[in-house]
Amino acid sequence: MRDTVGQNNKEAAVTAAFVMVVFVVAFAAAAALGAAQASTPIPAEVLQLTQLGPALALGGGAAVAAWPRPGS
Repeated sequence: MRDTVGQNNKEAAVTAAFVMVVFVVAFAAAAALGAAQASTPIPAEVLQLTQLGPALALGGGAAVAAWPRPGS
């Protein structure tokens, strides 16, 4: 008999950790892009680079999730 409760708890913990990492990376990327905004010739009225922070975090998270793992 499989231990589905233990497996579900492990999957939930991995999912929660993944969400937290993406959340932290999104904040860090938005902060870095916000700091870089001043050094670019792009006016903030046209495009705010901080909006790209969450997209970068989700793109990176998707790449990590799709990366083949050894033994899988």
